[in-house]
Amino acid sequence: MKFMNSPDEAVPHTEVMLGFSANDRSFNELIGDVHTEVRKEIRGDEFDLCIMYDGLRRLTNEDTLFKNSLWLIPDNVLIGTGASEALRCRMEHRNVPDYTQIVIYVEESEDSEEVRDALDCMFPRESYPRVYIGSSRDFLIGQVRNYATMMNPRVNPDDAPTWIMRWNNDVCRKLRIYRRGA
Repeated sequence: MKFMNSPDEAVPHTEVMLGFSANDRSFNELIGDVHTEVRKEIRGDEFDLCIMYDGLRRLTNEDTLFKNSLWLIPDNVLIGTGASEALRCRMEHRNVPDYTQIVIYVEESEDSEEVRDALDCMFPRESYPRVYIGSSRDFLIGQVRNYATMMNPRVNPDDAPTWIMRWNNDVCRKLRIYRRGA
């Protein structure tokens, strides 16, 4: 990864969805299905959408973690007995690249309303504008579809290359800081 001097350098682009489940097979299958459905809709050959499932394992590897700007997180990784304190702390302290979009999926259950309220308190929209919280497959598909549309230079030729360049350069700056140990 290197600094870009022009939006033209951002095309073609491969976007990676990064899943953060704790070996949650049903969540991995869900985001795999979402990926497949959205990927079928991508137009042009200037953009591709891939998926990685091991975001939790990569929490201490900024080099890999920061290079993926769409994070999909199930609620049980942020709240409850199986919660990842490291991920929650990273998000609360905004130790995430500025242009990263985070989608939190609240699984339907008898306490899903309380879980969603807790997540809304942890990540209020006014303080975390790039964090989206929802609880349906359609919600996930919509968020991934919107993100893919925004990032696809064929669909969004005026803004996507500039947005990709800004994200790329923000990540490069952050990685340089981490590599220096600052």
